[in-house]
Amino acid sequence: MVEEALKVIPSGSHVLDLCTGSGCVAIAISKETGAHVVASDISKKALEVAARNVEINKADYLTLLKVPGIGVVSAKRIITARREFNLNFENLKKLGIVLKRARYFITCNGKYFDENYRRIKK
Repeated sequence: MVEEALKVIPSGSHVLDLCTGSGCVAIAISKETGAHVVASDISKKALEVAARNVEINKADYLTLLKVPGIGVVSAKRIITARREFNLNFENLKKLGIVLKRARYFITCNGKYFDENYRRIKK
């Protein structure tokens, strides 16, 4: 399914993924094409699963608010900061994001939080 979608979705376009389920297709399309993808599903449980896969540098404001550890102020800080540069986990920590809670649900530039990252940076 993703391979077929990638053939017709231009780079940087806007995509709506209805019935997203786990959000895997939406994430793959976003990563491969740089498209702004909005994922939607009628199932609250499916959206909770999909929220575990939020790309910090591409997610819209409302999606960021669904991530544990990211509140109203933090979401606004993320939106503002990423206008200037791509965020990484170090940047998120400086912005006041509660990584202890958010790290299981987010990626930065396609990478998940790594426990070794914390040990190296101390």
